[in-house]
Amino acid sequence: MLLLHTIHVEQTHSQIHNTYEWTYEPNVNGTLHVKLKVTLSAISGSFGFSASESSPIENMKAWEADTGNPINISVEKKGDRIHYTVELPGTKGKGFQFYVECDETNAVREQPDDVYYFYYGWGSPYETTHTATAILPKKHELLYTNYSEPVNITSQMDRLYVEFAEEVPEDGSFRIGVMFSQKGVQLLKKAESNFRLGQYKDAKSAYEDSIEFYSQFSELHGKDINSFLADLRGKVRDCEVNLDEERVESSEQLGDEKYGEAVAAYDSGDYARARQLFQQAQNAYLSAGNSEKADECQTYIETCNQAVEQGQLKTEADTLFDEGVDLFEQQQYEDAKAKFEEALAAYTDLGDEEKVEECRERISSCEEQMGGEEDGGGSCMGSCLIVLAFLGAALTKELRSMQT
Repeated sequence: MLLLHTIHVEQTHSQIHNTYEWTYEPNVNGTLHVKLKVTLSAISGSFGFSASESSPIENMKAWEADTGNPINISVEKKGDRIHYTVELPGTKGKGFQFYVECDETNAVREQPDDVYYFYYGWGSPYETTHTATAILPKKHELLYTNYSEPVNITSQMDRLYVEFAEEVPEDGSFRIGVMFSQKGVQLLKKAESNFRLGQYKDAKSAYEDSIEFYSQFSELHGKDINSFLADLRGKVRDCEVNLDEERVESSEQLGDEKYGEAVAAYDSGDYARARQLFQQAQNAYLSAGNSEKADECQTYIETCNQAVEQGQLKTEADTLFDEGVDLFEQQQYEDAKAKFEEALAAYTDLGDEEKVEECRERISSCEEQMGGEEDGGGSCMGSCLIVLAFLGAALTKELRSMQT
């Protein structure tokens, strides 16, 4: 808060009504550049003001408006305040104009979320007229003001010019507070750009971040906060609708792709791979909400299951048959017959009449070999008995002959 202590010469309060034209340029590094044009309404010998030590002033200078001649400024510390006196050359009367320019350090305070705020106050015992323009940093937006409402806002070269005007009575003060940031602007720009490019996931994320950012404020300059946040939530829903449409389209495309691969595998007889691909296609179609194609995939899956099971049974049957052949060739006819009988049962389930008939023939061959072995064993024994009987009879005859 700056306090005026202008020295006037033999003037009553009613005769003094100075005009002040302010320009403020806040910076995100914490400094506030101030430029003031003063128009005197009465004869003055000097113009002074004071500031707190907590808000140091640097780079102060003053000069006459019409000539540009510099004006001396004296500085004096009194207690916790610093007094600055613009020493007007000679005695200046009504209408005299001069400029004062300075930088106030620690005047712009950084808030959470890259939000910045500055407050400026000017108190005077006299009636005063104030106009002020706050020039915000590039690409920053005005979030809100307090103490004084803007009378006009314009934009030039990505910078907002926020204008104020106020008539201040005796012992009154001109005060403004300005909060600004570029974070919300950047988030919305990112969201809108991504939405236009069809990048709805990134757009949704940026809109949600925008909602989180703006929700911390109870009011926003020039906006109804509730309506503004409702509009942003609507943008989020638009993104979700587009994302869902993309998901459906992508799922449908994936389903068609997997379906084509599955049919090709099915036609080539690779039922295990076809079943896997039909399952993938079915999942994609279900995600897309295409129940008709999902049912079609299910029919193929069931057919593939049967084909895979039959293929496994065929492999088992062929293995049993081959084992039977090997055993037969090794003259292990009983074991060979058992393998052929197992193979016969499997081929019967498969409906393979040709292999069923071949198994029956093999079983018959095994039985013949097994029966031949049994018959061959009895004939041999009989022959031996006959030979023994014949030899016995011959031996008896010989003995009788010798006895005679």
